[in-house]
Amino acid sequence: MVVPLAAVAQRVPALEIREARELLREYQEVDALEAIRRLTRLLATEGSRLGPHDTNEARFLRATTAADLLLLSGVAGFSDLTAKVAKALEVPPADVRGHLDAELQALEFGRFRPIAEEIRAALAAQARERDLEANGRPRIDFQWLSSVAASLEAEEPVEALARLVRDPCEPGPCEETLHALSPRSRRALVAFQRGLVAAARLDMAADFGDPFTRAAEPEIEVLAAKLVDARLPLRPRAEPGVGRLDGQGTADVFVTVTEKAFVVQSTVVYGLERGAVRPVSSDACGRRLEIPLPSSFASRIGAVAELVRALPKGCGRTVAVAAEDTAEAHLLLRAFESIRSAGLELAGLAGLSAAGELVVRAAALAHAAKDAWVEIVGEHIEIGRGAGRIQLALSALTAPELGAELVAKVGRALASLPSGNPLRIGGSVPFAAVRVILQVAPVTSPAAH
Repeated sequence: MVVPLAAVAQRVPALEIREARELLREYQEVDALEAIRRLTRLLATEGSRLGPHDTNEARFLRATTAADLLLLSGVAGFSDLTAKVAKALEVPPADVRGHLDAELQALEFGRFRPIAEEIRAALAAQARERDLEANGRPRIDFQWLSSVAASLEAEEPVEALARLVRDPCEPGPCEETLHALSPRSRRALVAFQRGLVAAARLDMAADFGDPFTRAAEPEIEVLAAKLVDARLPLRPRAEPGVGRLDGQGTADVFVTVTEKAFVVQSTVVYGLERGAVRPVSSDACGRRLEIPLPSSFASRIGAVAELVRALPKGCGRTVAVAAEDTAEAHLLLRAFESIRSAGLELAGLAGLSAAGELVVRAAALAHAAKDAWVEIVGEHIEIGRGAGRIQLALSALTAPELGAELVAKVGRALASLPSGNPLRIGGSVPFAAVRVILQVAPVTSPAAH
């Protein structure tokens, strides 16, 4: 039988492509680099003789293999492969990512499109050039799992995890479990859940023989173990009327004073338990309890019995107190006394950060000095020592700059007073009037007066 020379010329490159695929059966570093080198030579020396199908096949196989090695570079037993991949591609190391992105973009058609798009997204995510969400494709899931595991080792794991996803409760409604958490906490929880789902999918992909996943399997096991052992303390959602307060601390339990009730919430710890992401702290933690205000109060500031009983004992010892701006400020001090009566520790005042999170500013209960005070009197703030006193108008707190000048003035006045200055608050003064002052004045309870 006579075979046309043109047909023979077409079969030789196809054979070399099959040989390159054989080298990639186990995705070993040495063999994968050799496959890239062979395909680079093939395209350079035989490019004019290859048919369109074989040309695209060779370009696709070379680009995806090189990109996968970059994704595996430095992990899963692989060395840093950037320079080696660049040499096999015959491009400068500084240009290798741009070269591969252009190649893969050119291959986003037909049967090549899904994997070309997946790898481009994974490379961009690895280089922190693009956010991504786990979507069931192995390389994306691997990058997602890597990002979640790295976030868990950050100085602020919840904050780092929250950066990975959008708020699941915006713009529409979401499930009650998420709605009860602060915006940052619920984003962190969703990211953590998706990381575990990505790990499970990667495990399944390895079982089905996906070559990339099998090559990354040792690293996947290490990353997944970090998620299995992780514990995330998640803060509750603030009540609607809570105002801004500068602070960076946190607490185990939060009491919010509203016009009609004391609201008790707590930080809740989530982790992987019995095959699902769920709270691993006490059942009492994470609940929202609402204790209606008594119809009347004793004139002397003291603990509120119902609040003392409602404070959870199994969620940690530190408690912070927030207040809606319309709440009467004396209720804040009654909450302080209730915390002390419950045998718990006051962490300080709570308010909203710029990001809408509950944050805590340290404050301590102290005995009042007889000859020095910071007092809310009618429409004025009075700062005094002995016979001397300064009066500042409360109306300054409603200024657009939120009383920054007033805060500075109060701070200077307080600097001249002895430590442990009392903050004496009239019964019907709204908390909005004292919120700014509380940022510079030592917070004390008048219970010892």
